[in-house]
Amino acid sequence: MWTRIGVALACACALANAYGAQYRDPADEVLEQCDEFSQADIRDCLQRKVHGSMKALAQAEAKVASSVERWDEREQFIAQARDRLRASKSAFVKYRDAQ
Repeated sequence: MWTRIGVALACACALANAYGAQYRDPADEVLEQCDEFSQADIRDCLQRKVHGSMKALAQAEAKVASSVERWDEREQFIAQARDRLRASKSAFVKYRDAQ
């Protein structure tokens, strides 16, 4: 039994290390993309990236809201999903502003 636990732990550690080696912070990637410009142009590049990100988020939110409306489910569950989606969006806005 202890051997199985040891093997499972070893596998978990190996997978965690493999994931950690592959993980790249998206902020680092964006900074690298904008790094080729002067300081003033870096600011403009980052603002374009933020605008693009906000546009993609709005499109994704609209797609999810549309999907919820088309659910073949009771209205109470659709309303609950709508409420949770709104709450999630509000919590993300608070988090984003705090960062």
